[in-house]
Formats: sequence, C-alpha cells, structure tokens
Amino acid sequence: MILGIVIGRSSDTTTRKYLKKIPKNLLNDNKSPPADIAVAWYIKKNYPNIEIDIITPSEISLQRFNKCDFVYIMYDLIDAYNEGGIELFKERKKIYSKTNSIMYPTVDMQKFIISKSKYYKFLLDNGISVAPFMSIPKNAYMEQTITKKKKLINTLIKKIHKKQWPGVIIKPELGSYGTGIKIFTDISKLTSIKLFKLLEKSFEKKNFEAMLFQRYMEDFKSFYEIRTYWINGKYIRSVGTIIEYKTLGTGEEELYIDSPKNEGGDIPLSIISELIINGEKIIKSLPKMYNSENLLLRLDFGCCQHMDDTLKGVQPDMCRKYFLNEIELTGNLFPDVYPKIDIVKILGDALVQKALELTKKYL
Repeated sequence: MILGIVIGRSSDTTTRKYLKKIPKNLLNDNKSPPADIAVAWYIKKNYPNIEIDIITPSEISLQRFNKCDFVYIMYDLIDAYNEGGIELFKERKKIYSKTNSIMYPTVDMQKFIISKSKYYKFLLDNGISVAPFMSIPKNAYMEQTITKKKKLINTLIKKIHKKQWPGVIIKPELGSYGTGIKIFTDISKLTSIKLFKLLEKSFEKKNFEAMLFQRYMEDFKSFYEIRTYWINGKYIRSVGTIIEYKTLGTGEEELYIDSPKNEGGDIPLSIISELIINGEKIIKSLPKMYNSENLLLRLDFGCCQHMDDTLKGVQPDMCRKYFLNEIELTGNLFPDVYPKIDIVKILGDALVQKALELTKKYL
C-alpha cells in the first residue's frame, strides 16, 4: 500500500526521541518537526511494508495523489485558503474531489466542518448545546443592492439587541487561527457603519463564504477552552487552552495550556467526565466517512453556557456549563502537552489501520 500524507504546518511541534534523521527540508525554521511530519515519519519507521509518500503543499497534484492508494490530509482546505486565498482553495478542492485514491477526510466532510453555521444547526437539531448564533452567507449578501445590504444589517443588529446579547463575536467561514474574527464585547459598539465595512471587506476582499454571529460569552476568556481528541469514536485525551485576546489573529497567539489531572495537569476530572459524555453524544450524531468511525475528531468545548431561549434543549440548570465551540478534523495535536499520552504514535497506528481497512474494502 502507498499511503500519502499531506503535510504543511510549521507550528505544533514535538520532540519525540524516535523522530531522528528527518530530512532538514521537512523541519520548521527552528529545526523542529511539526506534528504532521512526526506522524508521517513514525509510520515510515514502524511500518516498513507500507510506502509513505510525504506530500508538501507545493507537491499537491492529481497525478501525485493518483499514485497513492490512500491520501490522508493533515493540511486541509482551510490551510489551502490561508495559503493562497479562494482560488487555491478551489484548485485544491478540485484535486481532492477527482483523485482515484481514497481521500481522507473526504471533501464533503471538510466542507461540512468548514461551514460552522451548517454543523451548528445540525448539532442543535440533535440536541447538542452550542453558543446562540446567526449567520449571513456571502451569496445572499453580495447579490443585494447597497440599500438592501444596509437594511439587512440594521435588521440583524435589531435581532441581536432583542436577544439581549451583551456582545457579539463575528467569525468567518474559511477563517482559522483567529483570522477574520472580530469581537465586540460591548454590543453598543456594534454600529451599522462598522458592520457594513466589516462585511464588505470580509466578502469582497477576503472571499469568506459566510459570517457567523455568536453571542459573546463573557466568561470564555477566563476559562479553559477544552480540546478533546477522539480516534475511531474513542476518547483519547484533552488539552485546555486560554488565549490572550489581544494576540488573537496575530499569528503569534499567547496560550495558557493545561491538561486533565489524570493526564498530568490540573483540570478537574469532574469537568472532563462531563465533556466525555457530551462528546460521545456528538460523535454518534456526526456523519461518518466511508461508513466507518471517523479516524480523528477534535471537539473543542468553551465555557460558560448562558441560558438563551433561542437555543433548543437548553434548560435553566445548563447555565454556566460547557458548550461545543468547534469541531476540527485536522486540528493541532499539541503532542508535547501530555507526553505520557503519545498522540503521534496513537494517531499513526490508527491511520495505518484505517488505511488498510478502507483500501481492502473500496479498492
């Protein structure tokens, strides 16, 4: 079997001892191996019967993919957008859709996760708590006249005030690592003029596919956002992060990081136990690729949920609890936060088994 692994991230590094003799051209500027390289190299060194093709972003092509039996994307469509904008996004999506190899994650699943408004609605319909939200798709906005755009904006602001949100966080679909996010902690500062300028820039210049408006959770910045990792539907471990808001979107975000007590950190197990229960419910509800358990999912939970009568299924006793903030298919692994749990090895082994399983079934 030829297993292609698309890599390309420079951060999220690791220092595992078995990662020796990695070619220098695959290391980052600090001479460290990023986690995606680490996973590929681990498989290369531990599965000699499998040919590993490590594919950098500049090497992505339909011809290269078609030489592989299975291609695992660790540098996904969001990364393509960040690298080269909407044109590169479309080009990569076309390649990913046309390849004869088994593509993982699938284009459909990547598109589903890119559209936060789509999977938020999906989760709400399945009784999962998310932050209250509204969204404006690019196409629906850009086809309007300026007069109608301003009317749409005024209507949106009125709806936000009616819901009595203290503030709003505006997230772009196709954005990542804080790019394109705008936070208004005080809802009175969100004027129609500011929002018009923001939407014009986001849709006209940035080509974001939609803009998501979420209730600003006052406590979010003070509590860990807990990233839970799931492989083949099973919980593996968690990482808690608190971001310094002033660094958001700068590319040099400052993070405070911790892990659960039973994984080497200080986050109470009572919190993690509840998130595992919620995570299991989410995992069961999500679409599955190739009729098989999804290889890797990262479910990010934020705090704290406030009661909102627009949120299906939220009861008063759910106030100030964790809610699902985001789903990632190829999120950062933070491999060295809890070194006793070797996520590089665990993911590498699981990837090989998934590739063998699906190639036997579909090729």
